[in-house]
Amino acid sequence: MKKLQGSNAISTVFEAAKEVGNLSGRDYIKFYNSLSWCGFGVYEADFGWGKPIWVSLAGASSEAPDIFVLLDARDRGIEAWVSLNEEEMCSFQRNEELLAFASMDPCVHC
Repeated sequence: MKKLQGSNAISTVFEAAKEVGNLSGRDYIKFYNSLSWCGFGVYEADFGWGKPIWVSLAGASSEAPDIFVLLDARDRGIEAWVSLNEEEMCSFQRNEELLAFASMDPCVHC
């Protein structure tokens, strides 16, 4: 953490990104990107027509595989927007352990 403070912070971040880039080019390493929007209050935004009933994410699609984005749900819990290749997604959607704790389709009108 000390490296991320002061004038060397940006170069430290760029160096770490460069290392990740070098690793991601190797066939035997599988990378999954993650991003969390939890805590940003996206359901509190009001652009003049009221607060949203459901927030979705552009870019979480099959065109950007191997990524998951966490987002606070409107009333409770956390949504996970998951984008995988077709084979991995089929396996993910049939995972019994996951299904015991999660729902594949959110109830937008609840």
